[in-house]
This record gives sequence, structure tokens and C-alpha cells, in this order.
Amino acid sequence: DQFPNSIANSAIATKWALNDYARLADQMRAFSALVVPAQIDPDAMIDEEAIAAWYDANQADYLSEEQVVVDYIELDAALLGGGVEVSEEQLKARFEEQQARFITPEARLASHILIEVTADAPQVDVESARKQAEELSQRARDGEDFAALATEFSQDLGSASEGGDLGWIEPGYMVQSFEDGLYELTLENPVSEPVQSRFGWHVIQLREIRPSEGMSFTEARDILLAEYQAEEDERRFIEQADRMIDILYEDPTTLSAAAEELGLEIREAGPFGRAGALDGIAANRDVVTAAFSDLVLAQRSVSDPVDIDNNHIVVILLKEHFPEAVKPFEEVRDEVAQAVRRQQAMEAAAAAADELLVRVEAGEEIDALAEAQELEVVRNDSALRTSPDIDAGLRSGLFLMPVPAEGGVETDIVELADGYAVVRLE
Repeated sequence: DQFPNSIANSAIATKWALNDYARLADQMRAFSALVVPAQIDPDAMIDEEAIAAWYDANQADYLSEEQVVVDYIELDAALLGGGVEVSEEQLKARFEEQQARFITPEARLASHILIEVTADAPQVDVESARKQAEELSQRARDGEDFAALATEFSQDLGSASEGGDLGWIEPGYMVQSFEDGLYELTLENPVSEPVQSRFGWHVIQLREIRPSEGMSFTEARDILLAEYQAEEDERRFIEQADRMIDILYEDPTTLSAAAEELGLEIREAGPFGRAGALDGIAANRDVVTAAFSDLVLAQRSVSDPVDIDNNHIVVILLKEHFPEAVKPFEEVRDEVAQAVRRQQAMEAAAAAADELLVRVEAGEEIDALAEAQELEVVRNDSALRTSPDIDAGLRSGLFLMPVPAEGGVETDIVELADGYAVVRLE
């Protein structure tokens, strides 16, 4: 899409072009039309010579689709299977290495009061801040509400308005001195002595403990084994894919050597055209592109590997090519006969429309003609080029008719998809 998008995104619309587009888009037509349908009789007898003549004159309508049949070999990590032996010791070692994946560490719900003082501040300021923190710690231990003290005295702008609430804290979330002070507390003695960090002095309150949770080795074993097997399958897939490419590079005209050495089955897909198929490998757009590529179609060489999915590839080789060709007459005779019937019906409708046009131009009313011959009338006083309720062929012809003279009308015959319309443009 890059090339057409680069053009579209850099387009310049002049004021003249916009005005002209609006002028055309907003044009309206007022008209009446008498619709003469092409009435096809599916059982009408058709002369065989007429059928054969139509077939000879319209062979481009009866071309078979270009198609191919390909051989392919498929390499899929999910289907390699077997060959994986892993000991309990290996799985346990992996469990120990990745224990953090399976175990949630103990978390603590905490609040704090911060008395700010930088580490390089004069000692007198550091000591003054420590004493203030110590007084607040003692007041909390004596029973004063910790959240109220934090709201009034804490200099941590992020938590003071929340009563000092820091939420749930796990190991590694806070600076080490704060974490050490928090994890030394118990629910029986939940308020700490002043704890110093680079931010100043903290008074910490432990509010709740969420115990460590997780899976034991026994519970995690199946997960570890499946991952180990998947990694092993991927390793073997990469090895086999590399080997397959090496073999095919040596002789790109056959799949047999690679299939034999790797124990793979040569399968067949097709016939399918450039639109692909609904299922199988030909449902993959990249496979279809490869099948009709110059490498495969013209050079008769094995394709480059085509990714079907993760760790899943195929390589294809042309087996048969069916070029676009005229279908045999016997195969399409009924289709040709139907086309002849339609053409005859259209000719009859055109003749009827010609007669009706003469009568309309002579002054007969469209509604009276429609009633007498049981035909449909289409009428619109404000038809646009985009009006969806008007037949596309009728719209197109309508907007190609000349502008009527002042006080007059224009009449014409417009071809529709299945018939004709006698149009009176007002």
C-alpha cells in the first residue's frame, strides 16, 4: 500500500477541482422512465448454429481459469514429536531458576509519614528532622490516628492527602532502608522507629500482610515440561529447516531428497487458481503467491520456504500447470445457449423500446403506455448521480442525456442490465 498511499496522501485538490466536483455531485435530474424488461424464456428452443456462432464470436467469455497443481513438503515443530527426554533434576533446576514466575512474594500494606531532609544537609537539620519523626512515631504508638498525623505532618505530597497510604509493597519496590524497616514490623507492633533514606526520615505503619502465594514444583511441573518440550521442538525444527534448505539448494528441481532424509511426506495441493482455495495450504495467500511466482512457475524450481505459522513452513514445487484456455464447446453449451436466449430477449426488448419511444415522442403519456402494456414506470424529480434507488444503468444514461431546451424535454433509450428504459428527461 505504500506507493498508492504516498500518492493519495500528497494529493493537492485545487479550488477549481473541488468546485467542479461539487457541481457534478450535486446535479439533479427530473425524469420519467418506462422500463421494458428483457423477458428470457429458459425453455425456448435455440438453433444449434446460433449457439455455435455465439460461442465462436465470444470465446473470451468462456476461458478456463489458470490453475496449478503443486507438490509440497511441510515442516511443523508441533508435529515433530518425541525425542525429548528430561530428568526430574533438570526440571527442578529450571523451577529454582524461574521460581519468581510461580511464586508471588509476601506483600505488605503500608503507610508512612515523611519528614524531608537531604543526606548532605547540616547535621543539625538531620537531627531536628529525626526528632520530629521520633515524636510522631511515639504519638502513633500512643494511639493517635496514623492517617490523621500523616495528613497533617507528612511532607510526601503524593501520599499525605491519602493519610500516608502507599498501597501494597513487595520486595524490591522501595529503597532498601525503607524496605528493611517495613519487613521488621509485625501486626502486633505496626509502627516503626524513624527510618532514614535519601529522602529524609520515615515513620512507617504496617497495616496488613498478604502471605506469599504460588505453585509448588509438583504443581508447576507440567508447565515446565511443556515449555521444555516446546523449546526442544523449536530447536529440532530449526535444525531440520536448515538441513532442508541445504538439500534443496543442492538440487532445487526436486523435493525427494529432502523428504527422504528428513522423513517427510511429499503431498499434493490443487488444482487452484490465483485466488487460492478455501482450505489446505492454498488458502494461505503467501503460498498462492509463491505458486504463481516466476521461480516456481517459469523456472520450475522449488520455492523459498513459506511461513504458514510460527515454526511451520512449507516448500512447494510445480507439478502441473493449466494455462488459461477456451473451454470446450460441449462443456459450456448450456451456458452459451442461455447467453443466446438473453441476447434475443434484449433484442426483443430493444425493438419494443424503439416503438414506445416513437409513441412517447408523438405525445402519448408514459403512464397510459405503462398501464396498457403492464410495464413499470420509474419517476424522480431530484435524482442524483448517487441515488441508490435508481438502477445504475439508468442513472448513467440519464446523466449523459443533453439538457432539455427551455420548456421542453429530451427523450432517449437507455440500456439496463436486463432490458431498456424509455426516458423522458424534463
